[in-house]
Amino acid sequence: MEEFDIVIVGAGPAGSCLARLAARLPGLRIALVDARALDSTYAGTGRIKSCGGLMAPDAQKAMALMDMALPSRLLVTPQLFAVRTLDLPSGLERNYQRFYLNLDREAFDRWLFVSVGDTVRKFPHTVVKSLHHEAGGYSVVCANGMKLSCRFIVGADGANSVVRRKLFPHVCPARYVAIQERFALASRKPHFAAFFDPEITDYYAWGLPKGGEYLLGAAIPAVAGAGETFLRFKEKIRPFGYDLQEARSRETTLILRPDGPPGSGVLADYIACLLGEAGGYISPSSAEGFSYAFRTAMLFYQSLKLAGERTASHAYFKAACRWQARLMRPLRLELWGKCLKRQVLYRPLLRRLIMHSGLRHLNRIDP
Repeated sequence: MEEFDIVIVGAGPAGSCLARLAARLPGLRIALVDARALDSTYAGTGRIKSCGGLMAPDAQKAMALMDMALPSRLLVTPQLFAVRTLDLPSGLERNYQRFYLNLDREAFDRWLFVSVGDTVRKFPHTVVKSLHHEAGGYSVVCANGMKLSCRFIVGADGANSVVRRKLFPHVCPARYVAIQERFALASRKPHFAAFFDPEITDYYAWGLPKGGEYLLGAAIPAVAGAGETFLRFKEKIRPFGYDLQEARSRETTLILRPDGPPGSGVLADYIACLLGEAGGYISPSSAEGFSYAFRTAMLFYQSLKLAGERTASHAYFKAACRWQARLMRPLRLELWGKCLKRQVLYRPLLRRLIMHSGLRHLNRIDP
């Protein structure tokens, strides 16, 4: 059994960024564990995140705060500046300016993983099977038989977090399944798209070009029949110019949707912490998660710095938990505001009134 001070489960944007930052603190032995083969180029098979891969301005700002710059190889064409918004039942259509970066998500996660550096022990393609609270910390049991011992555990493993399910059973935001299919990119004008239809979902669906493909996805309540609902959705958008042919591939991912401000995501008594979507930190109005992943990681890094002398003791990590609970308050308040925005955006009548008003609508010049 290998011993560490901190084990971070999940090497997505939250986990990798925390590992990268915490590696600056001398005296801490850190392990980063992820089920995906992030140490190799994605080959088109295996675990994949069902994500559009758009980086919003808030996430760009967070990267600037961490002094991180994206290499151009992570960007994919086209880079677009508006979203075609469709209310399917009414047929209303509007275009709204947005400043997203179009990323290759799998390449982005691998770049973040590599950026962590060699002072952190990295365990890719390693599935965490169970956690056991022990005197002074935890033992982490992996599916390959490996065991890790740690004083503090961080759950940054997304919506289906094993850390949350084991240690934070009271944290249970609404669950949705994101179904996304990939198609050959047709000769239509490329654009980002957002679809709303309460008969399909009380959330939203999306479409976007990415390289030589067109991605079509929907966030559907995680109940039986989600696959059939997605098929109905594809039929309903055909009259709007989306006559998509046979899908090249399909991926599904569980996503969370908070219906109120999430908890602080810390267990001071048992020395554990949740970051990013694992703790319910994801926008309930847009499902944007990059910025919350980065910001929760940055806040916990600050908490580690503020916790006092680094002795990797129980008292040190307990102090870090107290600081994290305090520093997360503004972020929790912000998410509460997003929940209020959700009440407007996802009420069909209010949404149609806003779209009818033409507020911030871009009148494109037709050829």
